Formats: sequence, C-alpha cells, structure tokens
Amino acid sequence: TLYALFLAFLLPWLGRRYGSLTALVTGIFLLLSPQLFAFSQFVATDMPVAIFVVLGTVAFYRGLFRGKWIAFFVCFALGFLSKQQGLFFVIPLIPLGWWISTRNPQVKIPNPFRFLFFWALVSGLLIVLLWPWLWHMPLTKLFQYLYFSSFPRSSGLYFNQIYCSIDVMDVRNTIRYAFPWHYPFIMILITTPIPVLLMMIAGSVKIVAEKARDEFALMLFLEALFFIGLVALQGGAHIIRYHLTGVLALTVLAGIGFGSCLEAGKRLLERIPALQARIPVRASAAVLVLVVTIPTLVGWVSVFPHGSAFYNSIIGGPKGAPLYGFESSFWTTMLNRPFCEYLNKNAPQNSRVLLMEMTGSLSVYQQINQL
Repeated sequence: TLYALFLAFLLPWLGRRYGSLTALVTGIFLLLSPQLFAFSQFVATDMPVAIFVVLGTVAFYRGLFRGKWIAFFVCFALGFLSKQQGLFFVIPLIPLGWWISTRNPQVKIPNPFRFLFFWALVSGLLIVLLWPWLWHMPLTKLFQYLYFSSFPRSSGLYFNQIYCSIDVMDVRNTIRYAFPWHYPFIMILITTPIPVLLMMIAGSVKIVAEKARDEFALMLFLEALFFIGLVALQGGAHIIRYHLTGVLALTVLAGIGFGSCLEAGKRLLERIPALQARIPVRASAAVLVLVVTIPTLVGWVSVFPHGSAFYNSIIGGPKGAPLYGFESSFWTTMLNRPFCEYLNKNAPQNSRVLLMEMTGSLSVYQQINQL
C-alpha cells in the first residue's frame, strides 16, 4: 500500500516536470525492478525509509522554490520513524540547497532560525506522537535508540566469503566481520535490471553534460551516493540492504535518464529532416519504451514471485550468482517448507544447524511440526 501511495504522489509530479513518458517509464522501472518490488512487500522498514527519503528530497526541492516546508518536515519525521537512516538524508540536502540558492535567483531562502524552529517543532511533535515508546523519558530513549542503531548487524555471502557482524561461533576462523567497501557498488551492478542500469548511467551523464542544470536530478544522485557511500565506509555491513535507499533514488534517476535519451533522440531527428520524415517521433518513442520495458519485464517474470533472488546477466542471472559465490536470495526467503524437508531428510539426528537469519521462520516451522 505504501509503495502504491509513493507512486501516486511521485509520478504525477514527475509527469508535470519531465513529461508523461518519463513518468510512465519511471513507474515501470519502480514496479518491474525485482529487488525493489520484493522489498516493498516485506514487513520491514528498509523500503518505507527509502520512500520517505525520496519524497523528502522532492519536498525539499519544492520548498526551495515555493517557500513551503511542511511536507519536508513530515517526510523527515516519517523517515526517521521508519528507520534511523531517515535522520541522515538531510546531510547532503542542506549544503546543496545553499549552493542552488547561490546560482538560482528563484530560490526562496528561509530565515534559518525560523526554519530550524518549525522543523524541530513539526518533526519533533510527529515523532513523539507517533512513537508511544517515547512518551516517557523521550530524550533518554531517543539516545538509547541511536546508540543501539550505531552497531552493525548483518551477515551474508560475498564472493565465496562469509561475512557476519553478529557474534557467532567460528571454530575454523573463516568468518570476517565487515563486508569490503565495494560491496554496495557490486551488488547494485549485478542486481539491477540492465535497462534500468543503463538509464541510471544516462541520468548521471545528463547531470554532468548539463553542468547540474537539473537541480532535482543532482539531488537524487547525491542522496543515492551519500547512502551508498555510508555502506562502503562502514564496511558494507551496517544494516542489511542499507543501500536500498540509494537504489530507489537511482531508479527514479533512471526514469529521468530515459527522458534525457528521449530528448536526445528528438533533437537528432530534428537535425536530419529526411530521417524525421521516415521515423515518426511518437513511434520511435513507443519503440524506446518497449526496448527498456520488455527486458525488465522478462527479468521479473524469470524469478517471480521471488524478486529478491534476481541477478542480471552481468553475472549470469540467478543461476550464475551462486557460481561466483553470492547468496541465491536475501532475507532468508529460502527458509520454506522444501528447505525444511531437505533438513529433515539430510541432517543427522539431534544435530544443530547454525543459520544467520532474522525472521525466525524455522522456529515457526518447528512449532507446527514441519521441522
């Protein structure tokens, strides 16, 4: 439901700013990217905080030109209530907003003291009102939460090496604590559908080629880079799929990148009248939409409904990932009844199995006598 509301708020605004085709393709990318759609279905907070960060970025951008900041304050509060990284997304926005104000006379710079006062008032009230745990000793509990959240808790298999930031028995000394810095970059490279990946690059090239004239696209890019950089700097292990916020922002940027490719194609046709007469603009645009949609849809169908098991052709698809030492899925979605049947058949009697999982699925299967 939240993901649908996110699309309902975001796509009309993108349509007004970049055109209906750009909004349409952005929606297609957001719906057909298997990893994003899969995580939007999980009862977890990774996708909600990513949604509020992107919406908060939109609200911040609109606030710069309209002078209205309530939507930004609300998104900030809801983002923090979803997960702790919602507290940090303003870090790249504040200096970027100041930089935009130095080059764009249309920016309405707010009074800093008034801005901070209403930010603290609106966001603070929402956080306390919507989080009953904070009703008693709010500041003490808030610091306790931030302290607890500062410790990394993650595990996984990456290039045949087990990484786990949770204390586990490691008799053979084969488990490393933190993922290498390149973990988020490699995972985005191999778990993003190829058309979306190419349009992400196109959106990034648009920013450079236009010398950051599209300030909203620049905001999305820097937000994504900020969150992906956090994972890289912290050893890639700070909260499972922590870089999902960056992936969502980059996927929206991919839609904008598609729009830039469309505009480049139109300019090319205008320069060559003979070519324009043979190739109608609308027909070429429809073909381009199909070119980016069909491969993305095929990739989604190939793993449906297990979107978290998707890998692209760079690594050989879902079948190629285990060959290179990657997990076949995320968030222990493989802990199902066939897995229980395999354990019951192959594990020695009274044996103990160490599983680094967070869902408690196997405990439930034990309670219903499936394991």
